[in-house]
Amino acid sequence: MSSLSWIPPDGHDTGVVFYNSASKSKVPFKTIYPGLTSWYMCGPTVYDSAHIGHALSYVKFDIIRRILARVFNINVVVVMGVTDIDDKIIKRAHEMKVDFRELSKFYEEEFFADMDRLRVLRPSLAPRVTEHVPFIVAFIQKILDNKLAYSVSDGSVYFDTVAFGRYGKMTPLDGSVDAKESGIKKSPRDFALWKGAKPGEPYWESPWGRGRPGWHIECSAMANHILGTRLDLHSGGIDLLFPHHENEEAQCCAHSGDLQWCNYWLHTEVAYTQTCMLEASAHVRRVRAFLQDAYAYINGQLKCGPLDESGLKQRLAQTRVKVKNHLADDMDTSKALSAVMDLISHATKELHTKPTSISLSRSAGTMVAICSYIHYLMEDVFGMSFPSLRDAANMSLESSGRLAHVMNSVVKFRHEVRSYALLQDPTTAQQELSSADKKLKRKERVPLLQACDNLRENLQMTGLSIKDHNESSTWSVSDGTVGSSEKAKKKN
Repeated sequence: MSSLSWIPPDGHDTGVVFYNSASKSKVPFKTIYPGLTSWYMCGPTVYDSAHIGHALSYVKFDIIRRILARVFNINVVVVMGVTDIDDKIIKRAHEMKVDFRELSKFYEEEFFADMDRLRVLRPSLAPRVTEHVPFIVAFIQKILDNKLAYSVSDGSVYFDTVAFGRYGKMTPLDGSVDAKESGIKKSPRDFALWKGAKPGEPYWESPWGRGRPGWHIECSAMANHILGTRLDLHSGGIDLLFPHHENEEAQCCAHSGDLQWCNYWLHTEVAYTQTCMLEASAHVRRVRAFLQDAYAYINGQLKCGPLDESGLKQRLAQTRVKVKNHLADDMDTSKALSAVMDLISHATKELHTKPTSISLSRSAGTMVAICSYIHYLMEDVFGMSFPSLRDAANMSLESSGRLAHVMNSVVKFRHEVRSYALLQDPTTAQQELSSADKKLKRKERVPLLQACDNLRENLQMTGLSIKDHNESSTWSVSDGTVGSSEKAKKKN
């Protein structure tokens, strides 16, 4: 028999390097067909609600999928298997006194609704195990025909790991397992391809008697039926590496006779901390603040000194190259985001330079290019929602939209009231006031300042954001949920 090691595939180089769990190293990602990737993703076992581990795993894979498709122009076909018959499903349905189909249907719909809220793209196909039992039975029969599985007295069928000879490709085997009792199995490592039905359990007919598929064979059979006998990518949580993915690889090779089924294995691990969330929130605020200022500049609301157009365009070009290179290196989104933040910092400094004259000329085109790239990267590639250039264009001073005229008037009025409340209006500034008089006037005008803040918060909840600068205020379209959540925090 061949070595257990990973076999580098012949194929079409994508320019991407992946950490492959099968090789335990970063390797060039080569697809079987040019510009096309077949990807099988372990989906949910629908017996309960999704948790934070599911969210983290599927969001990460969604970002990788978006990067492959939208940065490297690869047609990504994702098949996500849905396990709708399983020991856990049967047990939960029995406890709730409902049919297992009713239970699985409810939690499947809930799962995809949760993924939609996380902006995770739907899979190309989401096959259910119960709809593929005939294909699973035929798949098992082929393994039996190849003398790499056997049936036992209770109607179950087991995979013969000893006869296969190459079990243990994905992870080193624990030698102590060999000494354990194997019962009706030939070896304690052997695993069920088909489970003979127990009284009261759902079942399907098969050549070995009534029963249902084992968990591991479900993914192998569905992936082979839909994507073929060779696979580019397979993904799942790190907890599935062994035995689930080990068993999938063994089953598929036993079925086809090939030495390798899947060329690249990707795994995620839960790394959710409060610190990570705080850092992520800070990045979101920085991006949002920059876009707000940039759109205000594009609309003619924010005045600043002349922009270094040549320097900004050069920075943008350099950032695009850096981001693509970082993403090509094992999807290093951290370094890619750092490159974007450097661009934002540089562009923000340009927007905050003081105007040297009353000239109304502005370099809107350069700033539009930067905003367009950042929005594409955040929205299309990373799956995050930010106000778009279209929103800014719709609200520009050049447009005849009534909302723009109304908001310009609101912002001007609020700025005048706020300046009066802060003793910054021209009339107050000309008066010679003692410290005591200033303190008294500020106290008297606090309600006006509070009214200005309330107006800003109320507008924020409708998706309109006002930002105060040293000598002016600007407005832009924003995510309305931010204002409501911030207001709720203050109340609590």
